[in-house]
Amino acid sequence: SGKEIWCTEIGVAKDSKGKTDSGCKASPVIGENRLSGLVYFTVTGLNDDGRSKLNVHGDTKAALVALDKETGKIAWAYGLSDRSVSSPIAVYDGEGNGRIIQCAWDGSITMVDGLTGELVHRITVEGNIEASPAAYKDIVVVGTTGKDTEHIYGIRIQ
Repeated sequence: SGKEIWCTEIGVAKDSKGKTDSGCKASPVIGENRLSGLVYFTVTGLNDDGRSKLNVHGDTKAALVALDKETGKIAWAYGLSDRSVSSPIAVYDGEGNGRIIQCAWDGSITMVDGLTGELVHRITVEGNIEASPAAYKDIVVVGTTGKDTEHIYGIRIQ
């Protein structure tokens, strides 16, 4: 019907001209299997209100946010190490347990438990990450950009 079911507001910063160069610039991930009740967003350019609402520390620029699909309520948020326009991806094991992988501008690649938002693993690669990662079986592929740091990485996950 096109009727709005829910709307979740998270505070983001505006630039000096009053324009918002932040928010949900990446595509969301719809949870499946054991994560089927959640949807995941990357929110970048957080302001103090946004950090407070997500319960992340005072200098966090971006966060990975899990919302309840039915209500839009925040299930959990994980503060990222830098801003991010990269879309998160979900990877699943044979039992349907899911993990969310999120990249950030500073080259960090973070994997969290999809149900709890708890950190599973984090690495940092050389270069800046703007693009979204992709996964095939147990390999995550991500590209970087920057001066002499244009690389494509294949990273094994377990």
